[in-house]
Amino acid sequence: MTDINKLIDAYLNGFGGDNKYLLSELEKQMAKLYSKYAKDNKMSYEDALKYLTDDEREEFQYDVEWYLEKIRDKEFVSKNKQLLQSLSVRARVKRLETLKAEIVKASNELYSNLKEGSETLMSDIGKQSIKNLLETTPKDAIDFGNIQTDPNKMKTLLEYPFQGENYSERIWGDCANFERELNTTLTNGLVTGKPYSEIVDELHAKFDKEKWKIDRLVRTEGNFINNQTQLNQYRENGVEYYRFVARIDERTSPECKAHDGKIYRVEDAMAGDNLPPLHPYCRSTTVPVFDLERELEKGYKKGFKD
Repeated sequence: MTDINKLIDAYLNGFGGDNKYLLSELEKQMAKLYSKYAKDNKMSYEDALKYLTDDEREEFQYDVEWYLEKIRDKEFVSKNKQLLQSLSVRARVKRLETLKAEIVKASNELYSNLKEGSETLMSDIGKQSIKNLLETTPKDAIDFGNIQTDPNKMKTLLEYPFQGENYSERIWGDCANFERELNTTLTNGLVTGKPYSEIVDELHAKFDKEKWKIDRLVRTEGNFINNQTQLNQYRENGVEYYRFVARIDERTSPECKAHDGKIYRVEDAMAGDNLPPLHPYCRSTTVPVFDLERELEKGYKKGFKD
């Protein structure tokens, strides 16, 4: 049986390495401005609010127009295209606006890459979840032989508002927060007169912290997809009960410990309540119960009332 976490590990390891370059254009733009206008490697906030020269503005606007042509994600377009387009045609552009435009591009590129790649990952998790179910279910218990993944069902799961938002909404919500954090770091650095190198280091620290948030988001969603895929198979194949299975070690949450080994009705299953994930980074899962009385004889308890 393949551990779902191994699929997630492989994806996240590649994702982190593939996106290290995303702050490079922001750094180049900052370096260009600092080399021209900084004193003792520092630029005041007042200097950052000054306008670009005509040549600088034309170069910046050419770069923005080129970027707009290659945008893939429709949600990015709807959220940011108007802002970038307005900068690309404006007669006067402030130095700070060019840096903030690079922040928009870097943060949205990061999350566009996440959305595109992780949706493929979630489909792979759904397929592996079904394989694992086939491998671990006794053949004489129930016929899972015709189980197949359904792209439409996967799309429905990704659009399901787990914890109030669907996966795409959580991605773009995190993106907006990340963009605000980068803007705050940049502005505070300029207002307090920090050197270029110190501001860049702080921006990279924010980027590294954001990768932790992405890790949490992907692992939690992956757990949701895994358990929902199996739950759908329980429903479609007449399985009436499932047992909650927590991974017990020093990292196990009190919530998962409390549910571990308890049996619930499939018809009552609810993610975040009696079905994993119960919380961010949840690692718990479920197994089908085919003989309730036998499970109770083994010492497992009902998590539902008769």
